[in-house]
Amino acid sequence: MFVVPGSNNVVRVNGIARLTDDVELRAQFERNNIQPATVIVIKIAEIYSQCARAFMRAGTWSCDDAAGLPTVGEILAEMTDGEVGGLTYDAEWGGRAAKTMW
Repeated sequence: MFVVPGSNNVVRVNGIARLTDDVELRAQFERNNIQPATVIVIKIAEIYSQCARAFMRAGTWSCDDAAGLPTVGEILAEMTDGEVGGLTYDAEWGGRAAKTMW
């Protein structure tokens, strides 16, 4: 499961992971002139969006560090070649969640 500070969306993936110390790949994750010693590469077989309501109810995040990450609507649109999700899904999410929070 992937949880990102600032995002109420939780993404669960099933697949195969491998650890690598590839120099070029590590360089892509450099922050403040520091590179990770290794990087986890995941070949995704399945991806699931978990319900965000628990994070929303709890008010878990006081910041928005999720800028630049794909939304659930964008993930769904990519997975379904645009048949499901997209901007409409994301725009309507707040209203759907508010009606079913409790």
